[in-house]
Amino acid sequence: MLGFSRNVGFSGAIFCYITWTFCTADVTFISQPAGSTVILNCNTSISDLTQLTWELNGEQLFAFSTLDNGTLHENPAASRLNVRLNLNQSTIQRYALIIERTNKSHSGNYTCETATGKGLINQKWELLITEEPENFQIYIIVAAVAVPVCVLLLMVCVVTLRRSSKQKPKKIIRSLRPKKQTEAVYENHLEIERYHERFNVCQS
Repeated sequence: MLGFSRNVGFSGAIFCYITWTFCTADVTFISQPAGSTVILNCNTSISDLTQLTWELNGEQLFAFSTLDNGTLHENPAASRLNVRLNLNQSTIQRYALIIERTNKSHSGNYTCETATGKGLINQKWELLITEEPENFQIYIIVAAVAVPVCVLLLMVCVVTLRRSSKQKPKKIIRSLRPKKQTEAVYENHLEIERYHERFNVCQS
């Protein structure tokens, strides 16, 4: 009985591993930075296509049927995520899922299921949206503003230092000028007194 249980457990583990390998073999992994545009192409035969659905993590985004001249059903999840289905017949990306300005909420497992004359075909993608680009843009803006401001402050400091160095000798010269004038006035006063003394002597 114990050996039978071991065999059953071992067989179950092998079955789970094979199933997991089979399910993940056709998954395409995509990694893109936030803010970029991601296009998931659902490669299918357009001639015998009858129905196509797009899902994200098991939640349906779009359901398109070629019957009745083509009917498209868009779920609220598609509007919330701001994704759209390309129905342009003139492009090779027809029925592709277009995700513009991606963010982290767009990360997940996408599935495109098509019904054709050959049966059901599933294509799967695992999309990973990396860090937000806004932080990087903020760093660029801060650097672009900080560098000119630093240069401007440096120029102001240099101009201020030059002006202060030029003004110091002028202050010294101005401080000396009044002394020269007072000395000249004092000498003139002495000469006048001497002149009066000589004049008085001559008269006497």
